[in-house]
Amino acid sequence: MLDSRLKIVAAANHIMNEDPGACLPTITIEDDDVSLWCFSRSHSAKSHHVGCFADLKTFVSVLLSFIFATETEVGFDLTISRLSPVSYVYQVSDRFFKTIRMISEYRPLCIADRMTRVWEAVEVASFNDPTPKRNAHPIALKDVWLDASAQTEKEIQSALFSDLEEFG
Repeated sequence: MLDSRLKIVAAANHIMNEDPGACLPTITIEDDDVSLWCFSRSHSAKSHHVGCFADLKTFVSVLLSFIFATETEVGFDLTISRLSPVSYVYQVSDRFFKTIRMISEYRPLCIADRMTRVWEAVEVASFNDPTPKRNAHPIALKDVWLDASAQTEKEIQSALFSDLEEFG
């Protein structure tokens, strides 16, 4: 059983390292026990197991919840769209940027980590039209998972400059 759980965590970590938009709700079945898992950059959680035959109503309810959930409810980041061959379009406010190549990538050993990526990207019209905008120039696009209370690099830099101004 422990081996199966380690394989699940390793597979989830691999998927999240490969797909910038991934958040993974997962169902595992061991014998007649069902467990729910949720993997994200900020946390991972596993439910107590439920006997799928002993508590059929709960089991069916969980399955239906997954089947009829929206993409957002399942955990997909709708501000990132994957293209083929593998590249991504990121939505930043009302603008869209298509990745060209990876500039820098940090692959964490732990599943709950920020997984910072820096891409070379170019501005495009939309998810549906990934052709570069006229006069679009390559930019660096940083994708990082931050805690809700964490300051952005710009906020930290602004605070430093403000402190330097006060210091004189």
